[in-house]
Amino acid sequence: MNHQGGISEHIHTVGIIRDIGFHEKQRQLLVREREMAQEQSRLKTVFLANASHELRTPMNGILGFTQLLLEEPLADTPKEYASIIEQSCESLLVILNDLLHFTSMENETVVLVKESFSPRKVVQGVYHLMRPLAEGKGLVLHLGGDLDESFHYLGDPHRSRQVVTNLVANAIKYTEHGEVWMEALLLDGVPTVSVRDTGPGIAEKDVDEIFQRFRQTREGRAKADGVGLGLSISRELALLMGGEIQCHSSPGEGSVFTFRLPLESTEAVAVQAP
Repeated sequence: MNHQGGISEHIHTVGIIRDIGFHEKQRQLLVREREMAQEQSRLKTVFLANASHELRTPMNGILGFTQLLLEEPLADTPKEYASIIEQSCESLLVILNDLLHFTSMENETVVLVKESFSPRKVVQGVYHLMRPLAEGKGLVLHLGGDLDESFHYLGDPHRSRQVVTNLVANAIKYTEHGEVWMEALLLDGVPTVSVRDTGPGIAEKDVDEIFQRFRQTREGRAKADGVGLGLSISRELALLMGGEIQCHSSPGEGSVFTFRLPLESTEAVAVQAP
């Protein structure tokens, strides 16, 4: 009651106060952190690319002179030492090449050149390149398939050769005894390369893992050279070209990798790597 006997009125005011400045500061902080992370990633990529390039020059020199040394009449022991040096250099070059491909696909565009080429000739070229490596391990490298040299396809022969080389090198790397088969096939009108080995094989649960960056499966493969980039790079290149890579394997029965190349575009294009 008020002094005049009337009913008093209570007026309530509800207000919401929002500190816009605080949220703006938080947003700016997140933006700065993201920019710093991107810059650190860029610097890491530049460092890896520069270091890989710089290391390749002396490594190629060591490898070249070692190969010249092996052509000289050497006694058994010095020849064995020189052969070990050669193999070690080749292993290091594999790692450097993987790092270079990784950095190019991490932050740069990959240019796919579209031109007519013979997939069979690409496979034959890889066969002649990799046969000495296989024979050096006591393996037999076979070349087969029903795809004829006269069959030409529109795509990127250089990237296709890189993928096939990685697959064959991977098969040779993990196969200690036996054989490796390369086949150039035409399946449903699409050139397909099959690479089969008699290596330790891969458990079904680990098949996806071998295509991840810097990962290698544990069973029978942990002591192999490399940093676990070859298959990851190969799959990414295959996808960029519109193709695919599949793996069928089981422990103790070897592995089969198939690479399909359904390329269609007739123009050179720049494709952003994932």
